[in-house]
Amino acid sequence: MDVKSYRDWIDSENFYYRRFDLLASALENFMLNYRLTEPDFTNEVASKFDAVLRFCDEIDYQEDSVATAYGILHFLPRFRRFQLTFSKLVDKQVLPLGAKPINTLDIGTGPGPSLFALSDCYYSLRKFGELHNISYLKNIDYIPDYVERSSGFRQWLHHFTELANHELPTDTEGWVVPYHHGSFHDFDDIKFNYSYSYTDLNYKGDFVIKTKRTKHRFNVVVSSNFFTQVSQIESLRTELQNCMRFMRNGGKLIISGGTGKSSDNKNYPQIYRTAKDILLENVYGNYRFYSKARYVKITNNKMSFDLQDIFGRRIKEFNKRILQRFEDHNAINSLPKDIRNRFVESTDENYDYNYKWEFHVFDKFARLKRKHS
Repeated sequence: MDVKSYRDWIDSENFYYRRFDLLASALENFMLNYRLTEPDFTNEVASKFDAVLRFCDEIDYQEDSVATAYGILHFLPRFRRFQLTFSKLVDKQVLPLGAKPINTLDIGTGPGPSLFALSDCYYSLRKFGELHNISYLKNIDYIPDYVERSSGFRQWLHHFTELANHELPTDTEGWVVPYHHGSFHDFDDIKFNYSYSYTDLNYKGDFVIKTKRTKHRFNVVVSSNFFTQVSQIESLRTELQNCMRFMRNGGKLIISGGTGKSSDNKNYPQIYRTAKDILLENVYGNYRFYSKARYVKITNNKMSFDLQDIFGRRIKEFNKRILQRFEDHNAINSLPKDIRNRFVESTDENYDYNYKWEFHVFDKFARLKRKHS
């Protein structure tokens, strides 16, 4: 693919901001007309801001109010973050492309910002392929899936995706996000091959027990802020290796998260080193294939953005409308004073904040073993 021509087209179409603004408008509609409609629930959501900001790795996201608070605070910044991440991976020609189905898995999807961003990324590639008659791009078949244990997030994502696509103009491409829920509830002990039994009738009309085997294979696996502690990733060694073991040849595993160290356990440099050690220590082949994981070195994989550009102004506009709803429902005092001051400040046109993150990419390589006489 001619990356420069693609990039010129993206810029000339203002593609990423147009999609960002569409999704931000959908999120406003969802929050103001479907979530924050009753004073009691609005106050409950506001009361969860402190826990979401301070204890995001520890709290229970089963409650709708907690999932809603998380969506208000984190959805748009993280959607922008993944826009930039996937854009860089396209520039580096790392993302799998082609006319065959591209199956993707998002681990710990939460409200789904990375799912929406990856959907837009593959949509842009397909659109570019149509404009330039590039068959392997215009025939991209993108099929996403996700892992999420929280019923609050699953319900949030289900209703938000359905609403966001329903409200779009008829000539506007929707987001390919599995609003009928992802296939996997928990990453702990995740099974990519599993069997289940069911009752059926045979040709004689007798009830019989049958077994069906399901296999999941992916081209792209994304861990979006899922691994946040060293002890956590060490305990999920087998599951992480199985992501690579059951990945298709040429597939990519992308681990994205924070930067820096706040404690011995919440130490992102060590988390990434541990992930690399875990993934590269194993040989993933079988009797037919030799297979291994490889680390893909991406220059400038530490990224950031602030709130001074058009995307940042849109985030502040969204926050301002949420703040107004809090005031209308007398929910502003449900925020602790320091959180209230920070959220009010985030609506000011001069407010700025620097979001930082990094990502690491691993590649699956496989080949047939040579036959020996």
